[in-house]
Amino acid sequence: MSTTTTIPNCLYRAQDVRQGEQQLAAIYDIDLYQLMERAGKAVFELMLKSYPDAKQILVCCGSGNNGGDGYVVARLAQQYGLSVIVWEKECGHQTSDAARARQLWLATTGTTTLLAPQSIDKIDVIVDGLIGTGLSVTVNDEISQRILWINASQCPVIAIDVPSGLCADTGAILGVAVNAAMTVSFIGFKQGLATGQAAQYCGQRYFTDLEVGELFSPLVTASAWHIDATEITTLLPPRSRVAHKGDNGRVVCLGGGSRYIRRDKVMCRSLLPYWRWFNSRNNPS
Repeated sequence: MSTTTTIPNCLYRAQDVRQGEQQLAAIYDIDLYQLMERAGKAVFELMLKSYPDAKQILVCCGSGNNGGDGYVVARLAQQYGLSVIVWEKECGHQTSDAARARQLWLATTGTTTLLAPQSIDKIDVIVDGLIGTGLSVTVNDEISQRILWINASQCPVIAIDVPSGLCADTGAILGVAVNAAMTVSFIGFKQGLATGQAAQYCGQRYFTDLEVGELFSPLVTASAWHIDATEITTLLPPRSRVAHKGDNGRVVCLGGGSRYIRRDKVMCRSLLPYWRWFNSRNNPS
């Protein structure tokens, strides 16, 4: 199971990914809990690779499935020999898979706390599994206080699927958000991790399809498309050294009324530096 820093071309809404997971389970008889185990393992392995000297970690778990991923991370870390603190919120409304992950964590002599750790001096890494991709409203006071505590700790944070408080669809901050050093997205890359405030809060973005990508992609239509600078360059063929500017396409700026004329002028002016760069790149002196 590979984890990459390359953002996939296809981006998805969070709800579409969740529905796709349900379709995978129904069509291919995939155990969704096993996907949770794979997600937790991916985060754990990335943590070991990124912070090999870590001795003690803090795993923050909410009641959703990314909280369940956090319990998996905690269990694997403890089995590896790390000191683990699990800071959870009230778990009366946990999903069934998250509850199962929690029980397995407790069965390995793991413990949990509802209170903030008294000391952060010995914590090397924080794993954020407080709120998942289903967030659509401003975070409540309890969660916002935990997020503020995490940010104030100045410890490196690995966010599970999405930094808590960041909208997975828009990249907007819903009140307050975890400032992560890295974020790991699963199965389908959430479009909110590539827009809005995501670049400020996600840190280095990672992706793993949990070994179901080839099954998932035909089931779900992407909601957005990610194109990087390398791909844009490949779409621009070399210009002839004697080409006329009219031989290489035109840009049309359309406004919706007189009030938008100024915006059209600004747009046209903004294109001039690019045209000069493109011309010099393809017609060196």
